Order: sequence, then C-alpha cells, then structure tokens
Amino acid sequence: GVVVTGTGGEEGGAVMVSWGGATTTASVGSGGVWQAQFAPGSGPATDGVHAFTATALDLAGNASVPTSGNAAMNTTPPLLTVTSVAGGDSI
Repeated sequence: GVVVTGTGGEEGGAVMVSWGGATTTASVGSGGVWQAQFAPGSGPATDGVHAFTATALDLAGNASVPTSGNAAMNTTPPLLTVTSVAGGDSI
C-alpha cells in the first residue's frame, strides 16, 4: 500500500485523499497531522506521475477547497544478477 501524509485541517476532523480512482479518509490528529493509507492494489496501477487531491472536512462537515499535487508511482523492481557463488558453482 501507499501512505500519504500531510498537515492541515481541524483536529478531530478528516481529510479525504483521492488518487488514481481510489479515495481514502484519514483522521486529523494533534497539530493537524494526518496519514491516509491506500490499500495494496488501490490507487494508480501504472508507473508514472499521477495527480492526487486532498480535501479537509471540519467537525461540522464543511469541506475545504481541494488541494492537488502529483506523486510518482514506480512498481518496477530492481534488476538482480548473481555472477558467482563462493566455493564453487554447486548449490
């Protein structure tokens, strides 16, 4: 999964984050800090730069103006090559 963190919003309120067709909600904690957790497989399915939006909700349910940004997704694992085995080539 992916975790998006930020600050802003009213303590006890919420932040809705939308990314790659998925939306998740995070609770706003002390000092306005929040963390939105996207489950594995949610969010963008392809590598590249993808736009996201975040909207704060206060305790009365009033929504802020959405804030947007971009985040890069890289799902390609690194290439690993074994060139020799110490003590011979028998495993």
